[in-house]
Amino acid sequence: MRGGKREYRNLLWNQVLPEFGAKTPVEHFAWEYRHSAGKTTRELMTEYLRRVFAKAPSSAKKQQMVLKGVFENAVDRGWIKDGQNPLLRSVFTPKDRKSHQVQHHPFPFWEQLPQFFEVFDRNEPNGQFSTRGACLLTFMTGLRVAAISGMKWEEVDLEEDLWKVPATRMKTWDDGEKNHLVPLTNPIKDLLKEMEKVNGGTEFVFASPRTQSRHINPSSINNHFIDLGYKGDFVGHGVRTCVLTYGQKELGFDEKVIRLQQGWKVKDRIQGIYDRHDFLKERRLFMVSWCDALLAQGMKV
Repeated sequence: MRGGKREYRNLLWNQVLPEFGAKTPVEHFAWEYRHSAGKTTRELMTEYLRRVFAKAPSSAKKQQMVLKGVFENAVDRGWIKDGQNPLLRSVFTPKDRKSHQVQHHPFPFWEQLPQFFEVFDRNEPNGQFSTRGACLLTFMTGLRVAAISGMKWEEVDLEEDLWKVPATRMKTWDDGEKNHLVPLTNPIKDLLKEMEKVNGGTEFVFASPRTQSRHINPSSINNHFIDLGYKGDFVGHGVRTCVLTYGQKELGFDEKVIRLQQGWKVKDRIQGIYDRHDFLKERRLFMVSWCDALLAQGMKV
């Protein structure tokens, strides 16, 4: 660990700072900040890291990882606005990653999942604990990343075996609506036990490792999929499509049950009245079957 920290510190001081200037104001590293040459920080970072990659791929990836962490810290401290980290997305494409090749599809295919979970477990980008946990819960529930990232311990009801998601975090839901109910399966409870070991003393299940009074940024989930080399495949909405598609195709569940469990809102008024029945029993059966199917496909908690 000490050797790693020393290496990263040397990368910053001996390579990055001479390139961008040690006295450059932090706010000038925001994603959209336009420098004197007319290029944004994102463009400058991309060009620099690709130049390094052409000569030393390993060093380039390490520098990207370190710089991403530096800028995340700057966001947490309010030096850069949220969403302005110039390395929110990896500058390297899957073609740059020699360790594995990824075939792209609009959403993850069922047969892709075993390979994905192998890549996920290797964690070559050194994804943070909270982010990785949130990624797994995204797969297990099919909820939107905003609902996942802000999960609080107080929302977990072990007596009723439910996670009660406030309507305020459910897209298209109106404030004051009842909570969205997510049945707790054994894999989800196993994940919560692991998260409790690190974040049990915080308000949030997926607490930010740098500012534990806050939860991780919702974009962290999608960004980790990108860092793994799955840009365009494993974004949060693509995972929702995967759950909806293969919950029907592989497990034989009714589309309506899956959509209700994912928190889709019915726009048709007559259909909406009919859907006041929450089908919780059927949804619980689906959640158990879906999580078990993910385990069979190689997911590890």
